[in-house]
Amino acid sequence: MAKEDVDLVLTTCKFFLSQAAYHNSKPGAFAKHLASIGMDQDRCMVFHEVWDESGKSINSLLRQKSMAVNQLETINWQLSLQIAQKSKTKQKTPRAVFELGIKDSSKQTSDRTQIEFDHEELYQFFNHLDTIQSQLDSLT
Repeated sequence: MAKEDVDLVLTTCKFFLSQAAYHNSKPGAFAKHLASIGMDQDRCMVFHEVWDESGKSINSLLRQKSMAVNQLETINWQLSLQIAQKSKTKQKTPRAVFELGIKDSSKQTSDRTQIEFDHEELYQFFNHLDTIQSQLDSLT
């Protein structure tokens, strides 16, 4: 078998097993689904046996692995207050500055990114985070 063919077979098997893990399929349902998309019975039974014997450990390994390459590692923040500007002497402008430490797991490197918000931008950002949190809570 050529190297490209072996890579294709391994990639396909990985995809099938990842999908079975994602859908938390039972071995019998997994084999039936593979048969419904045209896989022959012998190959379906091989996947059935592999999933029956190793499905729990595959699920466990996939839960530990992040799908995102970049991961938030650290958060630092500070508040500042701009009291005056050349054209406006009685101005008070609060600002929040976040420094995010981002880890690139594919390259094993870290990078720092700074984000600055005024009051309105920070409030909108908070509302977006609150929406995301609500959606995550509804999944668990």
